[in-house]
Amino acid sequence: MTAFPADTVVATKTAQELGRLTLMAKDANGKFGDTDGDGDYDRLYMLGSRSFSIWDGETGLQVFDSGEDVERIVYNSAADDATKSLALLKADQLLGRLDNKGPEPESVVVGQVGSETYAFIGLERASGILMYQITNPLKPKFVQFVRNTTDLADGDISPEGLKFIPAAQSPNGVALLVVGHEVTGSVAVYQIK
Repeated sequence: MTAFPADTVVATKTAQELGRLTLMAKDANGKFGDTDGDGDYDRLYMLGSRSFSIWDGETGLQVFDSGEDVERIVYNSAADDATKSLALLKADQLLGRLDNKGPEPESVVVGQVGSETYAFIGLERASGILMYQITNPLKPKFVQFVRNTTDLADGDISPEGLKFIPAAQSPNGVALLVVGHEVTGSVAVYQIK
């Protein structure tokens, strides 16, 4: 059985389908996409990342995966930005950075605010931070998406490192999220209330 029959290859190469993805012939372990050696690709390997997962520390079992939520949130946010009187080109630049490798969740920190536990996920290519309430790790709830750029030319670009500071250790008594950005070399500090 062929996973990617010849008659579908042309259609998948269009920009509306898989045309912008950066595909590889081998995965990170050197395994080829042509698993049965017949000259066609049975598996596709791509770079980047598009979701985050929560694992049970005692059993090692995955208890949650965000699936397509991250991309939906980021793409909807960029589309909203375009309708809020920003030049469509700016939204296109942001989306163009994401489509071939995804938003790239890169850094995650967890912190307690009041009685709730939150995960903060830095999205390198989307240049934003996702906030999820994970008090019940089996049923995380999306809270908000924060981005201090609309066109990847100004603001804070590519969050790389995150540090959560609990309210009890914060200089102003409010929980803080400190974010270092790789491309701009900037540091942003967010109050979490």
